[in-house]
Amino acid sequence: MKTIRCLVLATLLGAQSFSFAAPSVQVGFSPEGSARKLVLNVIGSATKSIQMMGYSFTAPDIMQALVEAHARGVEVRVVIDKKRNQGKASKAAIQFVTSKGVKLRIDDHYNIQHDNRNLA
Repeated sequence: MKTIRCLVLATLLGAQSFSFAAPSVQVGFSPEGSARKLVLNVIGSATKSIQMMGYSFTAPDIMQALVEAHARGVEVRVVIDKKRNQGKASKAAIQFVTSKGVKLRIDDHYNIQHDNRNLA
């Protein structure tokens, strides 16, 4: 009986380790273009939430991907720099995503908010 209990316990403990997906970290760089592709892939594959920080908020394809993610039920939250996003293109992008339900906050707490992160 003790042997059966040990086997059941070992099986359950082993099964638990397979039930969680391993986290991954991916890195892209802007000048050669891998960052944009990576951001679009991450947004497109998100199923639960997207938390994004950005310095410049003007790319139409990224705005559209965020709106599409929100439309499929993904919680989308974005923080952007205030000083860098005063132009016409930025204001249009902000209006577009917020009018579609994306949560967006403009950060003016720091002199410059130049972090660029995307968590999904």
